Amino acid sequence: MENTYLINLPTEILYRIFDYCDIETILLKLRRVCKKLRTIVYQYNRFHVEFNERNIMYVRHLLHIVPNHSIVSLNMQLMKRWYEIFNDLVHKYKSRFTRLRYLRIPEVKDEHWKNLFTNENSIELISLKIDFIDTPNSAVFSKLSSMLTKLNVQKLYCRMLEYKAKNMSWPIPCKLTYLKLRRCLYSEYLLLLLQLPCLKILELEECIMKTENTCTPSSNISFISQLTCLIITDCSVPIEYLRSLILETPKLRHLKLCYRKEIFKSVVDIYDWEKFIRTELNFLDTCDFLVYYKIPPNDKTNLQLILAPFLESFWVNEKRWFIGCEYVLGHSTILLYTISTNFNFYSYKDVCYAISAKNNNYHLIQRLHNDILTDPIVKMYLNRNWIKKVSVQRIIDALQYNTTVTTVNLQEFNIKEEEAYHIAHMLETNKTLTVLNIGYNGLGDKGLCSLSEGLHKNMTLEELYLGCTGIGDAGAKSLAQVLQNNINGLKIISLESNAIGDNGARDLALALRNNKTLTTLDLARNKIGILGAEYFFESLQSSPVKVSLEENRDFCHLVEPVSRIKNDQSLTKFSLNKIHLKAVTAKYIADALQKNTTIKELDLSYNCIGTKEIIHFANILRENTTLKTLHLGANHSDKPEIRILVDGLECNTTIETLNYKPFRKRRTYYAKVIESQTHRELITLEMGWAPIAETTIDSFFSTIANHPTLTTLNMRQNLTSIDDLDHFGDILRNNMRLTTLCSEKNVIGNHGAENLASGLRDNMTLKTLILSSARIGVAGAKSLADAIQNNTTLTTFVLKHDQIGVQGTEYLANMLKINKTLVDIDLTNNQISDDGAQLMADVLVQNETLSKLNLCTNNIGVRGAKSIANALQNNTTLTVLDLSRNRILSKGAHYLANALEMNKTLKEMYVSFNQIGDDGVEYLRVSLEKNITLTELHIGSNGITDTMYKEKL
Repeated sequence: MENTYLINLPTEILYRIFDYCDIETILLKLRRVCKKLRTIVYQYNRFHVEFNERNIMYVRHLLHIVPNHSIVSLNMQLMKRWYEIFNDLVHKYKSRFTRLRYLRIPEVKDEHWKNLFTNENSIELISLKIDFIDTPNSAVFSKLSSMLTKLNVQKLYCRMLEYKAKNMSWPIPCKLTYLKLRRCLYSEYLLLLLQLPCLKILELEECIMKTENTCTPSSNISFISQLTCLIITDCSVPIEYLRSLILETPKLRHLKLCYRKEIFKSVVDIYDWEKFIRTELNFLDTCDFLVYYKIPPNDKTNLQLILAPFLESFWVNEKRWFIGCEYVLGHSTILLYTISTNFNFYSYKDVCYAISAKNNNYHLIQRLHNDILTDPIVKMYLNRNWIKKVSVQRIIDALQYNTTVTTVNLQEFNIKEEEAYHIAHMLETNKTLTVLNIGYNGLGDKGLCSLSEGLHKNMTLEELYLGCTGIGDAGAKSLAQVLQNNINGLKIISLESNAIGDNGARDLALALRNNKTLTTLDLARNKIGILGAEYFFESLQSSPVKVSLEENRDFCHLVEPVSRIKNDQSLTKFSLNKIHLKAVTAKYIADALQKNTTIKELDLSYNCIGTKEIIHFANILRENTTLKTLHLGANHSDKPEIRILVDGLECNTTIETLNYKPFRKRRTYYAKVIESQTHRELITLEMGWAPIAETTIDSFFSTIANHPTLTTLNMRQNLTSIDDLDHFGDILRNNMRLTTLCSEKNVIGNHGAENLASGLRDNMTLKTLILSSARIGVAGAKSLADAIQNNTTLTTFVLKHDQIGVQGTEYLANMLKINKTLVDIDLTNNQISDDGAQLMADVLVQNETLSKLNLCTNNIGVRGAKSIANALQNNTTLTVLDLSRNRILSKGAHYLANALEMNKTLKEMYVSFNQIGDDGVEYLRVSLEKNITLTELHIGSNGITDTMYKEKL
């Protein structure tokens, strides 16, 4: 169809669409689409309005634009002030409510009844719904009767209202055609129908049978009820008395009953029920029912026998009333009900073993909530240990020919050898099950042997979970035979937390060599030692299976790393940190690494590698062509065997990053390791937490200064002597490839800073200089500032914890007024105070390149915050500002908030830990209404109250 746009639809169809939209969508969205829709919206007169505690003001605003005479439905949800709001609405917007037909209100208090609708003669309701919270008192009935007369109501819903003939007087004549009540006594049922001659639909939540009055009251009353539909959602009237109720309503055509109480006590009662409906209620057009029947826990009642009478022609062919019968697992309860009804099954939301007249085969269903069914079930989780053996047997029977269930969880079902035999029999015939979890049961070796018989014939199961089932070597052997045959589709097997030892590990490992489908085998927390692990090491040379031996004996856990290295083609980083490698395991790991072509970063730190292990890894380094980054921290003993690793490094031409952080006492071979890379492609060197030996310091720094490819040097706590400091300048003076130099916790002082400054004057490549905890002081800051002042390459300068103070800040500020390349400066924890903040504020006024400024932890107060804020108002380059962990208080936050209203470039601001409180947060919050560029504002740990968080943030 051409031109099938929304606006081209006929107006009446658009109105039908509007009926399913809320008032906000119609007035604020559809109305604004185009002029045509705007006109149609203003002609629409079926608005449904809903009030709740959150939208009171919002909906009031919408009522201003609602056309007159257009609201037909009003829902006042449970609100404390609903009565005042309602009266205000119908008075202030009286013309909008002249066509009000459907009204829902919360519980009406006594003082409300008197004035409710007293002045609204124009309102004639069709439907009134009152949500009583508690059972109303007798005084409510007379007031309700008066309201029904005044409003001419035809449909009445009264939650929690119990009909009592002596209290309730209906208006005469009463036009009610629909009535829903909480409760009605059996003895007063006919009297209720007599008082409501127009009633066609009656819905009762409960119809109660009082034992002291079992005769039908008012039996002498002669009248013809107009009732066509009767619904009782919780009926306790026995069949013989129910007969008298129904036969007094000859026009009844629709009946819906739910028996929740123990009216039905045996199969005989079920048969009587079937006969009663078939012989005495055959005039009904629809008959929906739900009955409950309790049976003994170990009763093996055949559901087909219960359902048999409901398979006769009257039910299936003549009336087409199809009946279902269920056994609720774990509740010893039989449910009998008509199919395709919307009964609330209350607590019976578990998996049910069911049979129906539509399909005379057993099947499984599960209720998610209320009456919603998952039928057919695809995934069934029944990890409950309270279900009896008879229930387990029913589940297995249902699964045998099931064609929908793919996943079954039967954890903690006390499944033992007998049940395992039945599960195996089920697996032989089931063609859809792909996942089976029977962990945490008492299966044992014999149970697994029985199960294995079924697995031999099953071709669909892909995942089998047998954790914590008491399996030992014998059970593992039977499962290994299944894997050996390689005829099923098992992909994942979990045998964690069992008692499998080296013999069982041997059988499983040998089976893997021929198996072509298994991808994962979990043997964590068993009793496998290094002997069993070796079988897996050997099998993994030809098998792609991922094997886990975590928390077994010896070093079995290393089987998993070997498996991952061999089979995971997406693996680019791998860590063997702190796994305590030994010669046997190192060999297999090295072999796996040698064949791997994806891993680019390898971490072997903290393993105390000895001579035998080093030989294996040195061989890797000689031949590997993909490894780019190698971590070797805290491994090598102070012995000549380090030469083996150095030889391997000399042959490698691809490693770009070498992270070497040995223990403090193992420092002799820094230079040897670095020298081995002098003519290689080493780009990044990270070394820390160990001083360089005095005997090799000259050689080490000479190697660094003249390295042909090194661009990044990260040194952390390496220098021990004042003489070491002279080498820093040489590095920058001679190495013209270095772009990043980081020195952390190397106390270089002003002397070291002077050497660095000397080298920096001649260096034309360095882009990042980081000096953290170097204690360069004021003099060091001056030296570096002088060197950087005219530098044209450095872009990032970090001076953390360096004690430069206000005077040192002044030197840096003067430098920043001249330098044109620095974009990022970090002065964290340098005691610059408010005076230093003023100096940096002056920089922000003049500097046109700085984009990131970190002044965290600098004892900056309100005055310093004011200085920074004033500078921010006109600054056009700064994008990140960190003022966290200072003491700017709420007043300082106020200054910053004012600056944010004018600043157009700042994207991130950090003011955490500044004691700004609720007032400071409010200043900032208001400023963000005008600021359109800030994307991140960090305000944590500022003494902000919960009220502020909930209501304003």
